Amino acid sequence: MGAVTKFVAIFLLISAVSLATDYYLSPTGSDSNAGSRAKPWASLQQAIWRIRAGDTLVVRGGRYTDSSFADLRVPSSGKLTTIRAEENETPVFDGRLSKDKAVHEWQRISENLWSAKLHPKWKRIDGLWIEGKYVKRVKTLAELAKNTWWIDKEKSQAVLYIAGGHSPVGMAMEFRLHSMMEVDTPFWRIGGITAQYYNYAGFVISSTHDVTIIDCNSNHNGGAGIEGDEASRVQILGNETAYNGAEGGPGWASGIHLWRLGSSENLIKGNRAYRNWDPSEHHTDGNGIAIDKGQPGSGAEVSHNTSFENGGRGIDINLSPNVRAHHNVLYDNARDPHVQEFGELCVSGTISSKGLSLYENTIRAREGVQPIVFYK
Repeated sequence: MGAVTKFVAIFLLISAVSLATDYYLSPTGSDSNAGSRAKPWASLQQAIWRIRAGDTLVVRGGRYTDSSFADLRVPSSGKLTTIRAEENETPVFDGRLSKDKAVHEWQRISENLWSAKLHPKWKRIDGLWIEGKYVKRVKTLAELAKNTWWIDKEKSQAVLYIAGGHSPVGMAMEFRLHSMMEVDTPFWRIGGITAQYYNYAGFVISSTHDVTIIDCNSNHNGGAGIEGDEASRVQILGNETAYNGAEGGPGWASGIHLWRLGSSENLIKGNRAYRNWDPSEHHTDGNGIAIDKGQPGSGAEVSHNTSFENGGRGIDINLSPNVRAHHNVLYDNARDPHVQEFGELCVSGTISSKGLSLYENTIRAREGVQPIVFYK
């Protein structure tokens, strides 16, 4: 290689590296800032729209409420993009919105029906708690019944059924956003973030690949703490998922729930999952960790996790091949009396036996609960 060619190659390498930039987010920042350490941004979604593949977004500690949803759709170009907490700081994203912040202009439609305009800023509101209790959201106006609510998307308003002619104006009311983060494109690393009190899940990985969630905390959400839907090559490492579904919600809640995995190179390691619950009428979930309906050729290593005091199973392997579960600690799970197939570690379906490997797990089952259960 000639000197000129070497120079060009080195120049291109330096240029490529220099394109990666560190940006900053802070609860005290402003979206009109440059995103630097001295002048950080405030909104997570605005930050996601501005960074490029390969960049790092450093999230300062504090509580984020007005910027609590992000759709991660930055084109990856094969480069790893990172969102991480500032060292020795804890950023907490909270999905709760007060009544005054979420809606306005209450109007009585009929004896039991009330409507209010949704604030245009919050496009992902889909959860409601009144007086501390979860209120079921129905899909159509015709389904409205006692203690339910509906979102009229055409009019951008919430419609509530409140029996007895009572007014919602003086009620303690809390709206919630859908989820804190939905990852839809590949090559992301998310670290050190806390997501809490979302209607559905804290973190969602949807139909993509090469995503790592590490050292995060996802708690008190209405669904899963960390959810993967038809994802491949995901790594869920060293996270804490707790109390998801424990205070009501749409249900199907587990600490970590990976549904229809698309490859065998998935790693769930070193996590703590506890006191998760399925609040729905189905009572099928509430597991610490669930590997659910994996696609042909999929698989996962589930190792060195601690799962305890969940309503469902410590680890649930449902219709998923090539799962290797080892060196996990499971105890005092299966606490929901409505959950069937009680067991600390449950394996369901003949497909789950293909490539299944269980070894060196430490299991302590309560009286009446089986340590390991295989069922059809």
